[in-house]
Amino acid sequence: PISDKFNDYAQSVYDQLKQHNIRVKIDSRSEKMGAKIRLAEINKIPIMIILGEQEVNNQSISVRRKFSGDLGSLKLDNFINSIEEEIKKRLV
Repeated sequence: PISDKFNDYAQSVYDQLKQHNIRVKIDSRSEKMGAKIRLAEINKIPIMIILGEQEVNNQSISVRRKFSGDLGSLKLDNFINSIEEEIKKRLV
């Protein structure tokens, strides 16, 4: 979440991802978004989900991938389906 007021939505997204057995963590620190992104990149987090007012209003998520950068806004269901497919391909 980009600020504390979006923590409830972040928890909702977290719960839905966990239901699909997708590893996920919430960075709910009161840091600036740039600092959170920088730390995630340093820690080699492959996918970041950024949640703000626009995402809450649209019931969507904003996705950043490690080597691709900002991928834009997606519906959570579409994201979950694509991640599950990616996981299946890696397990084969």
